[in-house]
Amino acid sequence: MITVKINGEERQMPAKGTIRTLAVDLGLNPETVLFVVNGMLQTEDYRLQDGDEVEVVSVVSGG
Repeated sequence: MITVKINGEERQMPAKGTIRTLAVDLGLNPETVLFVVNGMLQTEDYRLQDGDEVEVVSVVSGG
């Protein structure tokens, strides 16, 4: 299992596939969020492993 934190809310999910798979499972557009795994920014092809802690961070742009 992995721990996923979105907007301060934690949930447990199976460690299956990649961050891209996780984004689809959560209904997120991977182009609008960043994934921090165990304290390090990771790309969409990072393969999730049991025990990973994933934080989803929204990307905000403005001018």
